[in-house]
Amino acid sequence: MRRDGRCWSYFGAAFILTTATGAFALAGTYHARQLTGAISAQKQPTNIRTITLKVGQGVDFERGRVTTGKSEGGLVFQYIAPQDTSGMKFNGGTGQVEYKVGMKITEPIPILAAAHSARFDKKPKPGQFTTGDVYNWSEDDIPKTGAGYVVQSQRSDKHYLVRVLNATLPRNQPSRWAVKLTFEPYTVRAGAAGAKNAPRLAGTLWLKDLHTDKLIVDYDMATGRMANVADGGTLTMNARGETGYFDSTGALVITDAGKKQTARMRISGDDPALSPDGKRVAIVEQRSKPVVVNGISYPSAITMDTVVIYDVASGNELASFHQKTAPFWMPDGRLLMVEYGKNGVYLLDAGLKDLKTITDELRASDVVPNKDGGKLAVVSGGRLWTMDSDGKNLRQVAATGKPQSLPAWSPDGKWIAFQEETDSLTTNVRAVRLSDGAVVTLRTSRGGAMHSLSRMFWHK
Repeated sequence: MRRDGRCWSYFGAAFILTTATGAFALAGTYHARQLTGAISAQKQPTNIRTITLKVGQGVDFERGRVTTGKSEGGLVFQYIAPQDTSGMKFNGGTGQVEYKVGMKITEPIPILAAAHSARFDKKPKPGQFTTGDVYNWSEDDIPKTGAGYVVQSQRSDKHYLVRVLNATLPRNQPSRWAVKLTFEPYTVRAGAAGAKNAPRLAGTLWLKDLHTDKLIVDYDMATGRMANVADGGTLTMNARGETGYFDSTGALVITDAGKKQTARMRISGDDPALSPDGKRVAIVEQRSKPVVVNGISYPSAITMDTVVIYDVASGNELASFHQKTAPFWMPDGRLLMVEYGKNGVYLLDAGLKDLKTITDELRASDVVPNKDGGKLAVVSGGRLWTMDSDGKNLRQVAATGKPQSLPAWSPDGKWIAFQEETDSLTTNVRAVRLSDGAVVTLRTSRGGAMHSLSRMFWHK
């Protein structure tokens, strides 16, 4: 039984499907008896292993053994019991008891079930399937000789190529049923479903992830694997690999490239930005601008975004710029920022004295330089753009028509990662190739979507 609600008849078993939901409830039925299975432990060429399952048993791929625990088996052999779900039922819409036609199964139906899998007829080439292909589909299939599946392990993000060698299924005798399988490791590329020709990306993407215990993670672009970095909040990172993030106490923790803490600052705000030499940090705070009347300065009750720059070693404030936001350092130590709520992109000199206008024709919410500082990625109007560092040659990239944010340049300057809203009001992390506008959706090694809660940094 598949997610599209289709069913297979078996040995003349008659059944009628009313809804896909009901089908899945039936497909989850397990036989009460758990029988002993056999496994051939010897290795065959190319690491192919052979295993025989009986009803109620599954395959523990990593350990190469039969298991009777549902949570341990990446692939489980089970069956749908005979049943008839037709009958008189209350219809909430009409308020009457009515006869409803349901599913009728006259004989047990054998099923090979996997949480995440993709079926194939011809053996796929390595890397032909993406993690999204496997993650987005689940095969609950009647075992047939020659059938093949790519299955994701229950224990890890590894995948396996499974073939049915033989299915012994005497009619109405599930206690005698047996399925002989082969399985071997299989390489699955990280990517969205259907992305058969998606380019292979390099490097790692650091971000604040929505779904992990350790919120700061290091995402491998090639494999989709994520490593926990720190249990912290909003992230900043410079080209030397030094990082900063807010810990559980609200302090800004600075670490070196080896993840060793080098400073801990008692400041608070949004969008922290660590300078290229690691000696300064810019942050957005809510501050009021004093009102001057007849030469006398009075405090104002109205607060706005203010870019404030601190010395990391001493914690002293070095400079502040009212009604500015989204600071980001250029590779040469100058600081980019944008006007809060109005048009304007600015560049502050390394001495923190001279604030020059790059362009006053663009209302931006974020601006990020590439590795050499010659190009800028800009978010304006919820769309992703690039322009030269002097404000010229503005052009839109990744014109998907959906809100975009959080740009991050690849180290070679050929790609920009960004976050994009979906039709279901969730978000996906994607990447656009600047040469031709090709857009790919990033996926974890288990096929799940990526979501970032702060700026992202494409490293190495």
